[in-house]
Amino acid sequence: MEKETLFQVDEQAEKKDLEKYANFTFLFDIWMRDMEDGKQAASFFRERGYKTAAVYGMGLIGKHLLRQLEHTGVEVLYTIEQGRISYRGGSYELEQIKTAAPQPDVIVVTPLLEYESIRDSLEKLTDCAIVSAEEVILSI
Repeated sequence: MEKETLFQVDEQAEKKDLEKYANFTFLFDIWMRDMEDGKQAASFFRERGYKTAAVYGMGLIGKHLLRQLEHTGVEVLYTIEQGRISYRGGSYELEQIKTAAPQPDVIVVTPLLEYESIRDSLEKLTDCAIVSAEEVILSI
């Protein structure tokens, strides 16, 4: 008699999750060390002349980046989460990015492993600069 399988392990999904958490841990460690040394994420924006930004992805990295940019002179115009723009209490479809809110100088994409695909889709909708949170943190 053959045993019935109760669940099936998706090894590819597990590998992707492990890679995601390894990258996340590595990046957060660097970010924390920089903060302990008195460095700020805002320096990335200032050095490149970015006065306004949007944050794509409101997971842990996105939320911490928002807090880091408060009172630094870098204005976060809106956030983007799950294909929607949150701007001044309103919620808009991502496709309305050019008409729903003012264009920021830069959009920071916080999902680490999905950066390239998100960047590619954003480039079809906007002309502003698009960078990864990894680039921001590693350049502090």
